[in-house]
Amino acid sequence: MAEADLPAARFAFWRRIAEQSLARCGRSTDFRTGVQCEELHGVRLAELTVPPPRAARTPPRLRRRAAEFYHLVLNLHGGFGISQNGRETALGDGEMVLYDTSRPFEGWTGTTAAGPGEKVLLQFPKYLLPLPAGQVEPALPARLSGNDGLGALLAGSLRELAARDGHEHAARIACISLDLLAAVLAQHLHAGPSADTRRHALITRVRTFIDGHLADPELSPAVVAAAHHISTRQLHRLFADQDLGVAGWIRRRRLERSRHDLAALREPVHVVAARWGFPDAAHFSRLFRSTYGMSPTDYRHIWSAAWPATS
Repeated sequence: MAEADLPAARFAFWRRIAEQSLARCGRSTDFRTGVQCEELHGVRLAELTVPPPRAARTPPRLRRRAAEFYHLVLNLHGGFGISQNGRETALGDGEMVLYDTSRPFEGWTGTTAAGPGEKVLLQFPKYLLPLPAGQVEPALPARLSGNDGLGALLAGSLRELAARDGHEHAARIACISLDLLAAVLAQHLHAGPSADTRRHALITRVRTFIDGHLADPELSPAVVAAAHHISTRQLHRLFADQDLGVAGWIRRRRLERSRHDLAALREPVHVVAARWGFPDAAHFSRLFRSTYGMSPTDYRHIWSAAWPATS
């Protein structure tokens, strides 16, 4: 996370931050801005309060930084525009635009009577968007409404991301946002989402549901299937080409969360185990040892020795 409220050399500082993440910026003589960034499992979130310089990514810069990323920008207020592929798109408040950072573009912002505009930007690798690039990229920059239907849900998820209610929660919302974006884009392109897109979206919803219910010792494939109105057989088929089946995924996520808490907290082992859906402490200890090669207590001791408390 980085935040800045930039005084005398503020433009040079902000420009350096922006160019590392976004694009080359023009000059400004009156510059007061804020930047907040967060990495979310391969997705970069940026919340920008910006005055009106122009930003551009030109062919020479593309050769130096051949990043295969898309940018999704939600314009909270103030003007925002993108020029790419010979098309120019200007946004009103609450609208969004998707564009391709691996192709030349120029962007600009505007101000309001209240001051600099505010934007939420999501940067993500192209492979994370479950739609074929050949279908998406000819339509870029794509202007998307954030005021109704699926677009309103997508804009709402971006606002929730900007609220930063915990890193793990934000990472899950980022995944959901990409699936919502795929559905919004499919509507924008007048094409129904493919079977692969629907399947990817369902897997994401299932994994998000599992993460939200790990503390429930009754969580099982049958419970997960019922919550998503599919049969248990359909659920197992959904996970057939994943590295773990449904029960294995639930077990892995519970163990990962337990291992995190063993290192971060000083609670008894049985309390940590119960929090993450293991009411039987002996069973948890056996499972932890078979997975990580040591008991929960030994893991905590090794971690504490490697990272002693500084307070």
